Amino acid sequence: MRSEDTKIIESISSALDDWLMVKPIKKPQNIPDLSYIDCELILLCKEQKCILLTDDTKLITISENNFNIETFDFFEFLITLKNRKKLGTKDINKIVTDLEKKDHYKFSKDKLKLLLD
Repeated sequence: MRSEDTKIIESISSALDDWLMVKPIKKPQNIPDLSYIDCELILLCKEQKCILLTDDTKLITISENNFNIETFDFFEFLITLKNRKKLGTKDINKIVTDLEKKDHYKFSKDKLKLLLD
C-alpha cells in the first residue's frame, strides 16, 4: 500500500469514527425464510427501538407481525421525501443511478415513473 493510500484510509476511518457507530448485538434467533443479516436487522431494531427501512416485503411483514417493529418501505420513503419537497427529481435520479451502479438495484418501471415524474 502506498503512503498516500494509508493517509486517505486513515482520514476516512477517523471521519467515520465521528458519526458511525458499530454496535455489538446478541446472536439473533434463526427466523425461517430470512437471511442471517435480516435476523440481525430485526434484533437491532428491537434493541434500539428504531424503524426498519427496507424494500423487502417479506422482512417488513415478519418484522411488523412477529416482532412489532415499525417499518418503512424504501420506495414509499423516497416518495414521501419527494412529496414533502425534501428531495427533488435530480436528487432522486442520483439515488436511483447510484443504486443501479453500486448495488445493481432497479425499481420497476411503474415505481421509477412515479419517482421521476
